[in-house]
Amino acid sequence: MIMKHKKDCCIRLGAQIKAIRQHRRLSAEQVAERIGVIASTYFKYESGEIDLCYSRLCGIAEALQVHVARMICYDPGRLLTDLGAGSGDER
Repeated sequence: MIMKHKKDCCIRLGAQIKAIRQHRRLSAEQVAERIGVIASTYFKYESGEIDLCYSRLCGIAEALQVHVARMICYDPGRLLTDLGAGSGDER
């Protein structure tokens, strides 16, 4: 049961990261380059295949110009409202 919950968390976090990236009008390849990984690895972050460590999560947050807490607190209904029109640093 714990492993399924962990996997579900990874999937939700990846979906949140993808939604923020798309809202910022960035490609996965652009974010991958900014954080220093190859695109296929970054796609695994967004799909939840790779469990992100905190330091990697912070790097992605910086690349997306959003506070790391916004990526962790999964609320798709509020996400885009909180991010506004993508006007720069939301930290």
